[in-house]
Amino acid sequence: MTEIFGVLNPGQRPLTPGELEPVRQFFADHYPPATIQCWQQGPVALGSRLQSGNEAPPAAWPTIRHCGDGDLAIAASVRLDNRAELATSLTLPANVRAGISDEELILLAYQKWGPQCPAHLLGDFAFAIWDGPRRRLFCARDHMGIKPFYFACEDQRFVFASDPQGVTAHPGVPDTVSDLAVARYLGEGDLYDDRLTFHQAVQKLPPATSLLIDDHGISEQRYWQPENAPDIRHPREQDYIEQLQQLLVGAVAARLPAEGPVGAHLSGGIDSSGIVAIAAEQLRGSGRTLHTWSWMRPPRTPEEEEHPEWGLGQRVADLAGTRHRYTELDRASTLKILQTDLLRANDTADLWYEVPVREEARSNNVRFLLSGWGGDQLISHHGYYRHAETFWRGRFISTLRDMWEEAALARNPARRFLGMCYRGLVLPVLPARLSGRSHAADVSRLAFLGCTTESFQFWAAKQQRKLEPYSGNCIRHDQLASIKQNLISGRVDSWAISGGRQGLEYRYPLLDRRLVEFAIGMPPEMYRSHGQDRYAYRSALKRWLPEDICHANTKVELQRVAESYETTRLAVRDWLGAGINASNDYIAAEKLAGYIRSLPPLESGLREENILKLIAVGCAIFVTNM
Repeated sequence: MTEIFGVLNPGQRPLTPGELEPVRQFFADHYPPATIQCWQQGPVALGSRLQSGNEAPPAAWPTIRHCGDGDLAIAASVRLDNRAELATSLTLPANVRAGISDEELILLAYQKWGPQCPAHLLGDFAFAIWDGPRRRLFCARDHMGIKPFYFACEDQRFVFASDPQGVTAHPGVPDTVSDLAVARYLGEGDLYDDRLTFHQAVQKLPPATSLLIDDHGISEQRYWQPENAPDIRHPREQDYIEQLQQLLVGAVAARLPAEGPVGAHLSGGIDSSGIVAIAAEQLRGSGRTLHTWSWMRPPRTPEEEEHPEWGLGQRVADLAGTRHRYTELDRASTLKILQTDLLRANDTADLWYEVPVREEARSNNVRFLLSGWGGDQLISHHGYYRHAETFWRGRFISTLRDMWEEAALARNPARRFLGMCYRGLVLPVLPARLSGRSHAADVSRLAFLGCTTESFQFWAAKQQRKLEPYSGNCIRHDQLASIKQNLISGRVDSWAISGGRQGLEYRYPLLDRRLVEFAIGMPPEMYRSHGQDRYAYRSALKRWLPEDICHANTKVELQRVAESYETTRLAVRDWLGAGINASNDYIAAEKLAGYIRSLPPLESGLREENILKLIAVGCAIFVTNM
């Protein structure tokens, strides 16, 4: 894996020797040992960190190139999926294609298409190109924002890096906390924003966006819009399933490294099960084994071994032949996490079971971890609005027939059918204020801001965005909302930093752009049909998994959530006993203490309001560490 960084001086004045050194030293100090190389010319300096154990780099790395019409230099973290298509478009001879690096392909694409080149790329990438003849720096980030890119522009000096603290490591970038980011984080439960970081001077480059920095300033361009994905219409249902199978195979294959061990999440849910089954088949051909991890603790009794929360994942692991492991996260480990300053590194995903997974992955020399993140929101969408979408477009008989087919599987079909009509046809078309969606959002927001000081709470409430409701009356709207509101990219951003600092790169097959566009363009009945939700994805997986796993999988995680609640509740009580930093400008110590003391033990029942309160406590504690 590769991290990148660089500086462009104001007015393009020559850099002083060693100006990039503090940033280089940051990556040397906070990331595993690696080869770090820097290049400097006039007003610009670029750096790359290539970790040992990565997929074999080309012999010509680092990627500083001298092209025919002048000097071009690139710092890139990149994995291209369309090398063959690019080589054809660039008319590269056959004897050149095999040995050319992804970085060189990007430079050649830039030479041909200029700032429009990202639209021709497919894969995960973040890069900066210094165009010497034109005296400009061109930067871009991939379609779904898999590769991180942070930057600051202070006194006209442009500083960028793969880590926000890499940017603030430069002495010209102030390290001041962003009040707005804290307000959003405490108001929404996470930092769902495509630009904000917890550093006031540092922002993220949004996904599918490029920057051009020259003597005229900074210009930004969005080169891909998911809402422009074309409709997919096939004559037969089977055609969708076969195309989806091909896309899944390609997405997984593109994300498997050429050598070395590979890891994957395996919860037993349909998303992770599909990825694991496909990846294990492909690795088997090269004699390699897939390592899989569950967030569940090891089962303690024969009954737990048969319980779906343990048994589903274990069965898939047995079928795929993976080395399956469970995860332990106790009270002391959770307390240690709570005492860590994570937010400044943009690590916000409160899935603390992932911390021991990363540690085990590193001890097993696993450098790449496959995740099914994004599947629920996109390709394996539950299809909640399928019936409303087709019914209110005039397909009354076929929609009601499909609803009855699904209701007939229930113990009381008539009652189930009437309930489906209300929930599936009426509620989706009601305004948010009548359906209860708006009220639920307001309650959550108040819960998250409940631990703040009165003055900050008053100010923060004014900073909350007026977002369109996440849910709607059509699947496509729901999918696009999950992308636009950064519900998907939030975890991707968080894990890119926290994983990278432990030498781990996450790869997301279900966020492949080709799959994303296919998911957005697929008709609603392919998401819910024949009495089955996630219909197309479940049907596609029958190529790799038994039908009962594909179609009967209704994995829930009540046991894990319950145990996580109790472990975290006890850990925050321990944190309270260790003393609260009352000098924090955002959190009212007495309010936070009251929240913590009011959290009931698990034996009183697991209620959603108490889970929300515990999440609010966790957010508040991390803010006190800033």
